[in-house]
Amino acid sequence: MMSPLRCSISALVVVGALPACTPSNTSPEKPLAVSQSSIRNGTRQPEALPLSEGQILSLGWLFPTGDPGQNFCTATLISPHAVITASHCTSGNGPRDISFGIGLLPSDPDATFRFESIFEHPELDLAVLLLVEDATARVPELVPIPFNASPLGAQHEDLEVQVGGYGETYDAQRYGRYFATVLLAEVTRDEIVVDGRQRQGLCYGDSGGPVFLDLGDGPVVAGVESYGDDTCFDIDHLTRVDLAAEFIAPISRGESPPDLCMGVDYLGHCIGSISEWCENGALRQLDCNDDGQRCAYVDDETGFYCVEGEACGEVTRAGACEGELLVRCRGDERVYDDCAQRGLTCRTVEGGARCTSSTLPEPDAGATPKPDAGATPEPDAGVGPADSTTADAAPADVNQADGALGVVDGSPESSERRSGAGDCASTPSRSSGAVPLSLLVAAMLLRRRRR
Repeated sequence: MMSPLRCSISALVVVGALPACTPSNTSPEKPLAVSQSSIRNGTRQPEALPLSEGQILSLGWLFPTGDPGQNFCTATLISPHAVITASHCTSGNGPRDISFGIGLLPSDPDATFRFESIFEHPELDLAVLLLVEDATARVPELVPIPFNASPLGAQHEDLEVQVGGYGETYDAQRYGRYFATVLLAEVTRDEIVVDGRQRQGLCYGDSGGPVFLDLGDGPVVAGVESYGDDTCFDIDHLTRVDLAAEFIAPISRGESPPDLCMGVDYLGHCIGSISEWCENGALRQLDCNDDGQRCAYVDDETGFYCVEGEACGEVTRAGACEGELLVRCRGDERVYDDCAQRGLTCRTVEGGARCTSSTLPEPDAGATPKPDAGATPEPDAGVGPADSTTADAAPADVNQADGALGVVDGSPESSERRSGAGDCASTPSRSSGAVPLSLLVAAMLLRRRRR
């Protein structure tokens, strides 16, 4: 039987703010961490691929901030500022929720580091995390192991390769960092499949851990552990890192990744019954019809999401204000106009609402509003759709978007593998004079997605 995740399930401890790395039969809202666990039948030193002591030190673990002994996933330092792991290890976490530790034993770390931001790949089980500091400046002996950007193929199969992690050992006397030698059995379209051959293998808690290859210029991280066989010394599936090279490269340099959300922000929009929004740098979708709901604007914290009730609820053709959004009912859909985008303010008037200049006084109660100079008057409540394009047109980019990059189906497994909360805006690099990345990310992290 294949286990969907490689997060440790031994010595379980519930951590209130970390819905990551949960076994498939556990709610993603109940995050788990491990206190005593590592790779099955592993060795303290790598055997299939030589690594220096500094490179070995770059292999580390993730833990709830403030409690390094509660390791729940494995990660690798790929540059002085960046760590790579599996996205199901970071799902639902903000950068302040989790930290990175290095050393032989999580209970006695050599050093721990905080994160500035988390970037999850929109399609692959892979995440890159930026540290708040240069790890090699604080620990000079550290030698980051770069990620592989070269395409893998069948020519790399049937090689003995090195994997490592801090996961379950099924041995109470064996705890901490271990390595295993496994066979690279297959390179698929998006995975590296390894076989422990009933000898050694990755286990729970090794999620996000690396498979190391030497492609001619020294060791590289070629994949990160995603899921595998329950026995922990059979078949394991690792996400290919080379497929995400364009995503990883700028982050590893301390920059923001490409805009994979195609201009969609955290608040998102509706595409018919589908809620679409940007989260942790990835475009997310949820079809509200699946739960018999509709897509609608909820509030400034949540944005557009699935809600109960009729298509337009109490909103009529004449419209209503939802913050600075003017919403009208057109057919069986709500149509939104962002007044603020046009430098206007949404104001409630008799029988409805409209976008008006923010310098205009509030209309008197019961008075008939005067239209803006040169503007087409709004239709009366109860009257059919007006001919005016101002009244009927959907706001730009609100109800349309190019293709989706990933669908969240609402299931626990999907949530724990793919969802998260974070910054979707393009952020500056670390170059002089730029706005600090942490400030932009922190602003978005205050608005955690609906859980």
